[in-house]
Amino acid sequence: MTPINESIADLSIVSPTGLSSRMLFRVYSGLNVIAYAQLRRPSAKRRAKLAFAEKNGVSVSYHLANIAVSQNYQNLGVGSALLTEVLNFCHSQHVSCLYGEAKGDSELLAHWYRRHGFIVDEADNIQLDLSDI
Repeated sequence: MTPINESIADLSIVSPTGLSSRMLFRVYSGLNVIAYAQLRRPSAKRRAKLAFAEKNGVSVSYHLANIAVSQNYQNLGVGSALLTEVLNFCHSQHVSCLYGEAKGDSELLAHWYRRHGFIVDEADNIQLDLSDI
């Protein structure tokens, strides 16, 4: 477990130990899960259809399927700490690209993802090339 915010008691992140087809990152406050992020490896058929993967020669990409923070912990830096952990993990595992879609308040989320280095298109699709990090 990785501590993430000293101002909120007992917060820690549990990350996967290696790459797999589905990975779950969890943030705990004590024994309670208060946030999570889920990555999925797309099928070979889906990867072949990803225009940016073909164009950029990306070999290891993951879909950021979900990232959620309990309402009581929003706007406290928990989501940013969780996303930073996901990005650090992906970088350490030589993942080339993360992609997904900003779901929810699209203007707010688009700004949040851009702050973390993602490209956000007009349809709220997100993409981050990790080979540049």
